[in-house]
Amino acid sequence: MTRDDALDWLRAHGSEAHRASLAKFNIPDRNMLGVPMGQMKSQAKKWGKNHMLALELWPTELYEARIVAAHIADPKQVDGQLMDAGTEDFDNWAICDTCCLTLFCKAPPR
Repeated sequence: MTRDDALDWLRAHGSEAHRASLAKFNIPDRNMLGVPMGQMKSQAKKWGKNHMLALELWPTELYEARIVAAHIADPKQVDGQLMDAGTEDFDNWAICDTCCLTLFCKAPPR
């Protein structure tokens, strides 16, 4: 799985209707494709842990790419420096919660 493959999958599964529906959850729709959370989690599970891909997806600034990155990153490779860098990019509660509850809390103590 390459970064471009992952982005192509995300673009193919986004919809304007779902993107608009997230406004009720106060998730900003800039940099968003409109892929439902359930689809992202299911696809991330199929792709499995891929820390390098996660690191390649994060800088795209796409909401969905960051959600998937949190699911496929390897918690064993997460350190304080990576956490600090990631938290500087948090621009909404959904990214924050997903990273903290899916990835950071599973990282080994440092």
